Formats: sequence, structure tokens, C-alpha cells
Amino acid sequence: MKSKFLTTQTIKTISPKFSILKPAIPLLFILNLAFGQDKIYSYEALLNHALKSSPNAKISRLNIDEAKAQYDLAKSNFYPTISLNANSEYSKRFDETYSPAYISDSSLAQSTSYQNSISLNLRYDIFKFRSDYYNAKSALTHINTTQFQNCEDEFEIALNLLELYYKALNLNYQIKSNEELKELYEILANYSNRLNNAGQMDNIDKTQYAIKLSQTKANLLSLKNQANLTLNQIYEISNLQISNLDSLIEFDTQNLNIILESINFDNTYIFKKLQSELEENILALKSLQRANFPTISLYAKYDLYGSDKDEYWQAHKNVNRHGYRVGVSINYEIFDGGRKDSQIKRQEIINEKLKLQSQSEKLKFQKEKRDIMDFLAIKDNLQNSLKAINNQSKKIKNNISRLNKIGEKSKIELVNSLISTQQSKLELQEHILKSNFTLKKLSLIANQSKTCE
Repeated sequence: MKSKFLTTQTIKTISPKFSILKPAIPLLFILNLAFGQDKIYSYEALLNHALKSSPNAKISRLNIDEAKAQYDLAKSNFYPTISLNANSEYSKRFDETYSPAYISDSSLAQSTSYQNSISLNLRYDIFKFRSDYYNAKSALTHINTTQFQNCEDEFEIALNLLELYYKALNLNYQIKSNEELKELYEILANYSNRLNNAGQMDNIDKTQYAIKLSQTKANLLSLKNQANLTLNQIYEISNLQISNLDSLIEFDTQNLNIILESINFDNTYIFKKLQSELEENILALKSLQRANFPTISLYAKYDLYGSDKDEYWQAHKNVNRHGYRVGVSINYEIFDGGRKDSQIKRQEIINEKLKLQSQSEKLKFQKEKRDIMDFLAIKDNLQNSLKAINNQSKKIKNNISRLNKIGEKSKIELVNSLISTQQSKLELQEHILKSNFTLKKLSLIANQSKTCE
């Protein structure tokens, strides 16, 4: 039978009917306050804290401010530069006969005197074949790129935290299940030891129960170590220290409303970021190409000058208008060693890499989407099967318990039935947890269609 999930346009989830995954959250808060227990956290609470206080999230937001500053820098090329130069010097000429004042680019002392000058300079690139225009447009587009990158960074934080949160909840189930299994295997080990001493069980069967107990203890230690490592990773992402797994509550999937049509690669932050980055680099390429053309500039200089042969302060008093210059210059680099051509080639390669990266990310997205949809297509049937197995295990356990009381079943058979019931219960818990995790993940992916602010 085809899953209803795949035939509807909207997924509305309800909470699971199983009490093992539906803790009474208000009751937990009351007990927490009453007995002074550690704080409890939801996934959403941890995510909000991570986005507000995580250094990586703050760095991502600062990148937007940096891009805005870069845009202001690019806009500055549209304005003239005005500078003020002031000089005060003493020159001494040993030979007062006529000689050239300049040799190459160096000036020589022309007389023995004190001299002061003030110059007001203006330079304005009036035409650069729109090189500055494309550079500014590229910088403006870079702001959009960093905004999409910020959304992508926050989305990755949400996904990584979701994975760790799911892992922590699953580890909590496994630890509690293995603690119960350890107690059951301890009963089996002690009972088998007594039977062996009484000659009613051989050494091989006794050793097998001892091995299972040791394996359970070792597995429990490994799970607890994994739990500590997972909580450390959650701390690294959320900047929030969590003392134990019981502080984490179950996923809330009651109000999820997932629009399947919105789950499209074109709606993802990574696609929008790559498209914006490609547009940004195309504009940067145009700017580099136009930089090969001449630059036409306007320049002007207004000078004040004063001098005196004997007195320094008199040279200051003599400072007066000296003259001004206005002109137009054309600057064209005939040869630069291939620098600009290399920059253009590099930019073209970057653009091709961005196109290929977009294709790669699309394939990755489609694979992830298929994995999720395939799981959701069977999740209800699988859950019903696991529920049926769990119910059957309980019935078998109850029957063996009844038969044990009348002496028709051994204590070992009773404990083994308890072990089977515990294992089937854990499988059901893990499946329901995975279902809720998958729905939360699908919700995060679908919500990317909203405007990135």
C-alpha cells in the first residue's frame, strides 16, 4: 500500500501514542523546580542559545558587516581624493653660478634660503571604462553572498546540533536499557553459578552467561563514554554546558507543517549562496577586464609659497599665493608582466569551480532528500511491526511468568523473556525517536524556502 505521506502535499505530524517517547514536560518542570534538579532543555532552546552565543554564529554575522565595509571601500573609488601637503625646509647652495635645477627625477638645491610651501591637491579618475562600477556592484553582491552564507552557517549549526541531540537521546535509551539488561544478566550469572555448583548446569552454559554480563558491562561503559563525548560536542556548538543526558527532553513534532513542494534545491541557502557568489565573481571578472583599458583622470593643484634668504620666521610670513595647475592625464599600462591576464584567468577558473560546486551540492541534496523520503515511506509500517513485536514479547513474558509460578518454566527462561522484552522495547523506542528526528530534519530543510534575513 502506498504511503499516505507521499501522496499528500502537506505533512502534519502528531505526537506518538507511546508513553515511552512522550514525557510529561510540565511535570518535569515541576519536579525540576521542586527538587532542585539540573535544568532541562529542548532542542529548540539549545538551538536558540547556540545562534545567540556561539562564537561561530557571531563570526558569521560579523562577515556581513565586513562585506558592508568592503562595499563602502569600493564606493570610495567614485569620489575624488583631496590632499593637503605642507613643507618647510632650508636649502644651502655652495655654488651660486647657474646650473640645472633637476637631474632625472631628483631636484637640486637652487639657492641658499628658508622655504615654506602648502599645496592643495585634487585627483579624480573621471573615466575607467566602468571598472570601478563593476567592482562596486561585485562588492554589493558580496553582501548578499555573506547574508546567504550566514543563513547557511546557521542552518548547518541547526543540523549539526540536531544530529548530536538525536544521538544523545538515543544513547540515553541505550544506557538505560543496558542498565536493566545488566541487572538481568547478573541474575542469570548468579543463578547459573548456583546451578553449576549443584551440578545442574555445565561450565559452558555458565560461562556464556558470565560473558554476556561482561559484554553488557563493557557496552555500558562505552555508551557512557560516548554520551560524555556527545555532550561535549553539544557544548562546543551551543556554548551551553549540560551535565547529563536526562536534561534533554524529547523532540516536539506536534506542530510541524511541512510543505513538500518547498523541498527543492533552488530554495536552499547553499544554492542561493553559490548563485550570489557566482554573480559576484562574474562582476569582479568584468571589473578586471575593464582594468586593462586606460584610466582618464583630472588633477588640480593649488600652491602657497614663501621664502627668505636669512630668516626662518620671515619665510613663514612671506607665504602667499603662488599659483595653481589643472590638467587631464591618461594612464595606460602597456606591459605588466601578465599580471592582469593571470587575475582574469584565475577568476574564470573560480567561476567554473562554483558552477561545479553547485552541481555537487545539488546531487548531495537530492540524495539526502531521497533517503528521508524512503524512510518516511516505511516508517509507519515499520513502527506497527515493532509495536507488534514488543506486544508479543510482553505476552510471552507474561505467559512464562505464569508458568514459572506453577513450576512449568524455569527462572532462566523467565529472565531470558524479560531480556527479549527489553530489547524489543529499545528497538521500538529507537525507531520512534528516529522518526521524530527525521521529521525535524525535514522541517529544517523545508523552511529554507523562507526569505533569508
